[in-house]
Amino acid sequence: MSVRHGLHGRRFTTSESRSRLGLIAGCALLACSLSLGCRTESTVDMKRAFDLVDELPFAETTAEVREIDFGAPLHRKHLVAGWSRGELDRSADRTFAWGLGEASVVEFHLLEPRPLELTLEGRPYRDPDAPPQVVTVTVNGQRIGELTLPDAVSRHVLRLAPEPLLAGRNRLELAYRWSRSPREQRRSDDSRMLAVAWYTLRFEGAAASPEPVAEAGESARLFLPFGTRVEYTLKPELGSELRIARWSVRGAGRLEVEVQTDPQASVLLGELVRSGENAALELPSDRLLRLTLEAIPNGGQELRPESAAAGVLLGEAAVWSPAELISAPNPANALEASVGVSAPASGTPPRPNIVLYVIDTLRADHLGCYGYERAISPRIDAFAERAVLFERVVAQSSWTRSSMASVLTGLWPYRHATNRRSERLSDAAATLPERLQEAGYRTAAFITNPNLTAGFGFDQGFDHFEYLGEETTSAEVHQRVVDWLEQRRDASPFLLYVHTLDPHAPYDPPAQERERWAPGVSAVKAEDSMRLVDGLQAGRIELSDALRADLRALYDAEIAANDASFGALIDELATRGLFGDALVAVMSDHGEEFHEHGNWQHGRALHGESIAVPLIVKLPGMHAGRRISQPVQHADLLPTVLAYLGLEPAVAIEGRSLLPLLAEASGDGPRWQRQLFSYLHLDSVARVSVHDGDWKLIQQIESDRLVWPRLYRPSEDPGEQHNLAERYPLRVGYLATAIRRKMAADLAAAGTRLDAEQGVIDPSVEKSLRALGYLD
Repeated sequence: MSVRHGLHGRRFTTSESRSRLGLIAGCALLACSLSLGCRTESTVDMKRAFDLVDELPFAETTAEVREIDFGAPLHRKHLVAGWSRGELDRSADRTFAWGLGEASVVEFHLLEPRPLELTLEGRPYRDPDAPPQVVTVTVNGQRIGELTLPDAVSRHVLRLAPEPLLAGRNRLELAYRWSRSPREQRRSDDSRMLAVAWYTLRFEGAAASPEPVAEAGESARLFLPFGTRVEYTLKPELGSELRIARWSVRGAGRLEVEVQTDPQASVLLGELVRSGENAALELPSDRLLRLTLEAIPNGGQELRPESAAAGVLLGEAAVWSPAELISAPNPANALEASVGVSAPASGTPPRPNIVLYVIDTLRADHLGCYGYERAISPRIDAFAERAVLFERVVAQSSWTRSSMASVLTGLWPYRHATNRRSERLSDAAATLPERLQEAGYRTAAFITNPNLTAGFGFDQGFDHFEYLGEETTSAEVHQRVVDWLEQRRDASPFLLYVHTLDPHAPYDPPAQERERWAPGVSAVKAEDSMRLVDGLQAGRIELSDALRADLRALYDAEIAANDASFGALIDELATRGLFGDALVAVMSDHGEEFHEHGNWQHGRALHGESIAVPLIVKLPGMHAGRRISQPVQHADLLPTVLAYLGLEPAVAIEGRSLLPLLAEASGDGPRWQRQLFSYLHLDSVARVSVHDGDWKLIQQIESDRLVWPRLYRPSEDPGEQHNLAERYPLRVGYLATAIRRKMAADLAAAGTRLDAEQGVIDPSVEKSLRALGYLD
């Protein structure tokens, strides 16, 4: 099949240089992507759907650079794979980054292929038993040289002819003869495979230019200096078009407009070479595309600092879409009458008792109702048979304080700002217990995790708040809850929040569960168990398959003990006549890692083993279970409870009521198009993830820049072992744009982000935090 593009039907791939089309004048930029000719006037009502000026902060901007400092945050976007974070060489007072593993990859941008001289500066990792380090250098797959590095900082020059270079992105790969781990040499606990410490990469013959800028307001303008490009990744509706109200070419050059729907090929749609007005360009639709604007000086023109004003100025540039195709937001707080549960009579909102039962550190994939092969959770499984089980639940973070702040506020961690070890939930937060207190509920909490104490702000809205200590078992927590129920005399409805800690490390199950679910595993003391896990994380203890299996077995035995306690509470509520008409939710705050991605415990990553958690909800009067396949999140619990009670959240939140999804079981429910965000900033490096349908992207945040993309398709790769970022760069760009837009919106909107506050840690809480590994 042949596809025509542009005036000359020219399609170019990444292995070709782009064709240069003729001058464009008159009616429009170019034809649509599948036909020729100018756009005809349409009677369809169009609305602005994607403004290029407003979206510039979230787009990828690129300029030719003359030097890459491998350790500088500003240059991290050039480092694609095989790199450490930036580090400081104190002896030379310079930053660098380690090349790791078998190879490191750098990307750099060129306006046009031209001769270049590359200067690399670095030093090999020092291993007296290793041969000299040899680095093989390739550019865009073509071998250009081999460097033998002395055992000291050295510079190496490589001269490149234009032939292997491309207009646009270029890929430089540094392949290493060997790499070593300091752990193997018993120098430290560092398990990274270190090859070369790289300091700088200089490009002689490259240009340099300032970054594109945007001016918002009534006359929105976008200025691209010559030598820069802007890349937007979007999914336009059917019939969408790029409209530019006016443009001005300042100096000798042009603006090229490209579109890319295939990672291996781009289509040059047209050029702007002189000032003009009212251009329109029809776009490919209903699929991801990368729209690129590149300001290119005429051939041979050298870019100088004084020529910064030269470039292309666009006025009111935006993508317009048919008005009827622009989706309106789904209602967040609607109660569907078709869920099989008695809807409240008009004017009489329901006031059921509400039980929130949180089992700390419980992975969804270790419950029978979520497909686990070991029968360690019979009581939770039985509960799920008469409740709504959400099959794909995303925790907003992978450690307790941050994730539970999301559960109780409906905010994701970037907004509630309870993320670091010392931070507390702000008194300004509007929590679920506070909202229920206002509605006449009595509220009680029984907590075992020291991250949720009053000193960290989690007593807000509770009439009765007990921190029982990290050594309190779920069976002991159950007895305290029974005592509270026994003493309760108020007829007001209640919110009961129970937070047990059994599956959390140290893995020290009761003898009966250990005997049944971890037979043959040595009975170690709790503190020894924690030292074992810490030693594995630090690399002091060698991992074996048998040891990992033993630890998972102990973890399972802890879950079995907690399952029995949950069942005992359900029985107690039923005996007292408090179960059938109650709203009961059982869930977890986060999961647990068993070295699936090189880590142990939690709070270190945002992979599925850390944030794929259970959520099972029984509404009043439910007798038959349902399973919901659509992804949901922690922040949805608060609006779900409030929606059932006919209440609204006190502030704008990320969460959405899940009640409408219950109609999905009969095929009538809505199919929400949602993006679910998680965030982790417990220690030095911040991480963020987004789930979007069948895709998941994880990125690190360094100096406000997203780096190290890891793209997964969990339906095909549930263990998230295969990073698809290089295979699907458009998907990475689309999801990274969503992350940047989300974080920027929270920063820009007044009053939407809480301020981080410092918690109060008394000696007993400090001791508990140390026992659980939260403090060194």
